[in-house]
Amino acid sequence: MQPLPLILLAATLLAAGEPVAATPPALASGLEMPESIVEHPRTQALYCSNIGGAGAADATPVQVVTGKDGNGFISRVNPDGSVAELRFLPGAGEPRLNGPKGLAIVGDALWIADIDRVVEVDLASRKTGRVVDLVPHGVTFANDLCFDGATLFCSDTAGDQVLAISGVAGPGAVTVKSLKHLPGANGLARAPGGPLLVAGFPLADLGKPDVTGRVWSSDLEGPPDATPFPRGLWDGIAIHAGTTYVTDWAANALWVLDIGAAEPRKLVDGLAGPADLCVLADGSAALVPEMLANRIRRVALK
Repeated sequence: MQPLPLILLAATLLAAGEPVAATPPALASGLEMPESIVEHPRTQALYCSNIGGAGAADATPVQVVTGKDGNGFISRVNPDGSVAELRFLPGAGEPRLNGPKGLAIVGDALWIADIDRVVEVDLASRKTGRVVDLVPHGVTFANDLCFDGATLFCSDTAGDQVLAISGVAGPGAVTVKSLKHLPGANGLARAPGGPLLVAGFPLADLGKPDVTGRVWSSDLEGPPDATPFPRGLWDGIAIHAGTTYVTDWAANALWVLDIGAAEPRKLVDGLAGPADLCVLADGSAALVPEMLANRIRRVALK
């Protein structure tokens, strides 16, 4: 199986039910394949990763998403989904980013999943800190990040695994351990004291009429359990006040499983490549990166 070339095939096959260019043109906002949004729990500042390369006409889809081309960047965005500062990171003179995807805040540092590594950046100085090499663990598609207060979890979609990175909350060395084999492990979320939720986006399902991806619940010990979400191509996942939100490329939709509900419901559809969403801390809205439209969709929740 050659999973990496397939991720952009999904862009053409699945977005909005109609053909879409694999590398969509940059909009006036300047966003280039926005993939993940995270909110700082103390300052409420919002950051969005951009894979980059949306304007590279001579690049193939695979090169855009997985190339170590140094054209990725992080934007600072507003709660309405507009751009506050397009190229917030990398800072001046700092090492470049290639294809940044998942983001997590640890203290006042932003951790960034970047193809086969995880990069720490101090948000005040915009200086790069530690860089965790994931190549020894066979990672070629580092995707989402989730920090539970002690451990930074990283999904490897091509490797069907989740990794636990320990030591990120301190200044010293970190350790990396592969945890579980989970098909197409993509989005990650964990409420305090709860299981790790994993959105499954099996790359082998791309282009098939029937998809097998599930949203899994894992205690990190025994086999994972399937949640009530139907089969799909699940990308981003977020938990807020006991309610779970998940984006799905198969249905071009944002789904929600309300606290206490037995079945999920579709909250909004017509999304163009919905990726790693962020539910604002005040619960007022979800911000959903639409990778194939180079925009952020604000979905009101109350």
